[in-house]
Amino acid sequence: MTNNAPPRLPKDPGQKKLYVAAGSALAVLIVAALGVIFVLPAGFQPNNSPVTANNPAATETAGAKHTATAAPDQSARRERTDAEAEVEQHRITAEMLLSDVLRKQTALESDGIKIWGAEQLTTSYSEALDILATANTSFDEARYTEAAAEFRKVLTILDTLDASKDERYGRAMADGNGALAIDNAESAVPAFTIALALRPNDPSAAAGQARAQSLPDVLKSMEQGRRLEISGDLDGAYQAFKSAVVLDPTYRPAQEEARRTGQLVADRDYMKFISEAIQAIDGRKFSSAAKALSAAQKIRPETHELAELSERLRDERQAAQIGGLSLSARQSAAEENWEKAAAHYKRILSMEPTVAVALNGLRRAERMIRLHRQIAVYLDDPDRLSSNGPLEHARQVLRAATASENKGPRLARESARLGDLVAAASRPRTVILKSDGETAVTIYRVSHFGSFTEKRLELRPGKYTAVGSRPGFRDVRIAFRVSGTGEPTTLVVQCTERI
Repeated sequence: MTNNAPPRLPKDPGQKKLYVAAGSALAVLIVAALGVIFVLPAGFQPNNSPVTANNPAATETAGAKHTATAAPDQSARRERTDAEAEVEQHRITAEMLLSDVLRKQTALESDGIKIWGAEQLTTSYSEALDILATANTSFDEARYTEAAAEFRKVLTILDTLDASKDERYGRAMADGNGALAIDNAESAVPAFTIALALRPNDPSAAAGQARAQSLPDVLKSMEQGRRLEISGDLDGAYQAFKSAVVLDPTYRPAQEEARRTGQLVADRDYMKFISEAIQAIDGRKFSSAAKALSAAQKIRPETHELAELSERLRDERQAAQIGGLSLSARQSAAEENWEKAAAHYKRILSMEPTVAVALNGLRRAERMIRLHRQIAVYLDDPDRLSSNGPLEHARQVLRAATASENKGPRLARESARLGDLVAAASRPRTVILKSDGETAVTIYRVSHFGSFTEKRLELRPGKYTAVGSRPGFRDVRIAFRVSGTGEPTTLVVQCTERI
């Protein structure tokens, strides 16, 4: 589908001028082309007068006539061409300046010049727009020299405005802060709007704008607080003044009123909490006493009476806690729950590092924890006992368990199981190896046996790996376990898969 509607000029005046300038350039090129087609050939039209060697007079007359006619025409054309070239050069210059203006204007408008450039200092943005309108008119009327001069003025003004950003920011901040100082929100808001337009991410400008916008609500809360205090509602007055501080933490009148009324409320509440704490300590209600003292401490953290009550609460609460933990630790030890007993003793020592009962109890609990863990290593993996080193260590652990003075039912059961495992691991078991007489057999950590058809050997219970190899055949690897009970272990190792 083809759209035959004529192209529309952009609404933006600067962009419109670019379209007009482009159209003007196209028109000049068309005129020049027509001149080449229709004017220049006229100078080369042939003379109809006969000119031959037999008619020299005619030749001389024709030549003189042609020279007299062609010279003025060519001179006039050259003058017109030079003038047109000069006009074209001025137009191009004006277009280039207009392009510079549009780029600069676009950049500054993206920086908010419509906001911060409105105020007249040495110049203003409206002044630049007025001269730009005049320049556009000059350009439309083909007064390109005037248009270029006016575009240069616009560029100068825009550069001046760009260079004035810091000064304008400083003036806007001063105006905004001055307005805040006299509670004038109507003047402060636009001032900080200008500052933020100049420096969008500036924290001082953003803070000033926030203060200016919240100022009406701050003043309303201040008035409410005064009315409530007069009516005797001290808590309400304090909350109102505090709300004003929340709205603007830097507003000094709100800070002062909130501090004053807050102190009155604190004095009243402090005495109330001290009284509650004393009663709770006497009744051994330590949580309630701590809560009351904490509330009083938030009001007056360093008073002498608060320090004495806090120390009394700490001592009585600690004595009660140590007594309870000691009882729990003894019960856990009696149940052979040594991990839990150790945790209780550690809590006691974290409160009072010199409690002898806790020190001795922790040492005993940790010793028993280590013993049970060592036993568990072999109970969980009896095959470890197939090696001499672990087997000897298991015997040492078993002797320590047997000699322990804290031997309860749990330790007795685990010691008995470990003793059975050690006894079984100490008795070698018969293992029957069978092969094909061609396969060389090796048992890791035992020996290399070579080729055979059947071989008997004695191995302690545990896990082993047998490997068979035979030239031309793929090796075989067999993991097997020798049990401490039951029939002898029989294992067939032979290579049967050809390579």
